[in-house]
Amino acid sequence: MTPLGIFAKTFPRPTFEENLDAVRAHGLSVVQYNLACAGLPSLPERIEPRLAQQIGAAAASRRITIAAVSGTFNMIDPLRERRDVGMRRLGELAGACALLGTKVITLCTGTRDPDYMWRGHPANRRPDAWAELLTAMEQALVIAEEHDLWLAVEPETANVVDSPAKARRLLDELRSPRTCRTSVRSSTPPSACSAPTSSWPTRRTSASWTARSTTSRRGLGCWTTTTI
Repeated sequence: MTPLGIFAKTFPRPTFEENLDAVRAHGLSVVQYNLACAGLPSLPERIEPRLAQQIGAAAASRRITIAAVSGTFNMIDPLRERRDVGMRRLGELAGACALLGTKVITLCTGTRDPDYMWRGHPANRRPDAWAELLTAMEQALVIAEEHDLWLAVEPETANVVDSPAKARRLLDELRSPRTCRTSVRSSTPPSACSAPTSSWPTRRTSASWTARSTTSRRGLGCWTTTTI
């Protein structure tokens, strides 16, 4: 039986230990973690290795799997400076993943709205928005390669990738050997995706996965979730 998972932020608590205790108290053993649960920004400028190690150890001692950690930022932000900050912080998060005990970072694909990352914008449908997303994903894939990680793309109705069809298109255009598309979150590792590894080209990406995931290519995937 596939274990149930949940967003760790569902249980706001004063400390990360209490947050994980709440996860376990509800009979759950898999989380998509967010560093906000440890008193940091979701995508911080600096992650102390000791803190990352403490979070990972606290999860393991409670028999909780950190299936992924949130690394969302506006990948097509109209302000280049903010995009650069987000990419730099993504690299910092990637460097902490081994200590956290996860191999997956979740991303969203961004919006042209200059003020709010979760609000749609007519310019999201323009070809230049798609091209900019591909450029940002290529940069993120370099980070994933460096740290041996998967990148999980979350389709959002207000973002550039706002449908399963666009998610499939993104995976096809990136063509990474670490991409999966799925409909429900699971603790099943990306290696269990249904596409044969012999069909993957040489590059990487990841996304969301389940035992019923579809074709995968390159280190990227699409991660759609259910909330309890």
